[in-house]
Amino acid sequence: MLRNETTVVQRLLVTFLCFSLCLSFLPKQAEAQIGKKVQIQIGKPSVWSMGQAHYLLADMRQKNRALKSRMPDDAALDPNAINATRSKS
Repeated sequence: MLRNETTVVQRLLVTFLCFSLCLSFLPKQAEAQIGKKVQIQIGKPSVWSMGQAHYLLADMRQKNRALKSRMPDDAALDPNAINATRSKS
């Protein structure tokens, strides 16, 4: 008799656990509380005149020309340099 009651309790417990796990897969509805609208304007204006646009492009081009990068020398490009792996024949 005790064995039969235990299996009923176990079945109810397993059923409850499966049901609670399945509930987590259902979509939940969420709402956002919308107050007054906020406008953020950071940096440069989004609408420019033709003169301002040309000035901005010229300024960006001048800054890009000032950027320099170091070109690798022959030692850095040598595949048989000290830091490379050598194979012996």
